[in-house]
Amino acid sequence: MKLFITILFIMAFTGYSNGQHSLAFCASVESNGYCYFNNTKFIAARDSATTRIFMQVKSDNLLGTSSITYKIYSVSKTGEEKMVYAVEQSIQPDWTLAWAPYNFNAGEKYNVKVYDASNRLLCAKSFELLKWF
Repeated sequence: MKLFITILFIMAFTGYSNGQHSLAFCASVESNGYCYFNNTKFIAARDSATTRIFMQVKSDNLLGTSSITYKIYSVSKTGEEKMVYAVEQSIQPDWTLAWAPYNFNAGEKYNVKVYDASNRLLCAKSFELLKWF
């Protein structure tokens, strides 16, 4: 029983010190960090080949790094990933929230992976940008 309690304590402390990170995709972001239309499916404007989507990373505690990199991958119908672009952003380690825009091509599925300054994966998430027909 003591071992079980000790393991639970270690797991709780590790989760608290590292914090949980999450990624959201937004149509726009307000200066206070409010994410408009947080979704995993978007539709491009009828007359546009690209759409500006904001990638927003949040932490339960602190981001704890001096920079983050959003690595953007296109995902084929077979699930194969191909890196499209990397967006680098300088931040303050005591921030809990950061976001960056990118113009994504319509009609594709994407996977975005967010890394800290030490190239450690913080979080990842997929979304799809549909073409207007």
